[in-house]
Amino acid sequence: MSGEDGSDAPLSAYLEAKGAVELLCEIEPNGSQFTRLVEESTVSRSTVSTRLREGEELGLYERREIEGRGTSHAYRLTEAGAKLRLYLDHTGLTERYRTIKALRRHFDEDVGELTEWARENEGEFDPPVEEDGLREQLREYSRLGE
Repeated sequence: MSGEDGSDAPLSAYLEAKGAVELLCEIEPNGSQFTRLVEESTVSRSTVSTRLREGEELGLYERREIEGRGTSHAYRLTEAGAKLRLYLDHTGLTERYRTIKALRRHFDEDVGELTEWARENEGEFDPPVEEDGLREQLREYSRLGE
């Protein structure tokens, strides 16, 4: 893996790759199963798989088989990966990632409620707000284009 500027900077190029920092934030101290990482991630299954493989090549993760679970694997941070994770924790990036993830989950839930409301009120489109408040919001929206 080389940097975007063509330099041979594999770690920095890895950290810039989609989903890489998120994986560093997601892997638990005792390890995390691949399926859990996919479920918790905002990137595709194939991207998680690629980032884990790249991280292994860089010495950030190690893969261990889970006994009695067939082909199930857990990924653990190596010493180098743990140092990066400590940096993420110390600088607040891990917490910001978790906050963004929680906000995204709440946003998605609210969009689900909006969709349900729209389905129930198809054709009416009477927003569940007070009339005076709605008029003021409409005026504010119309001023945005000015």
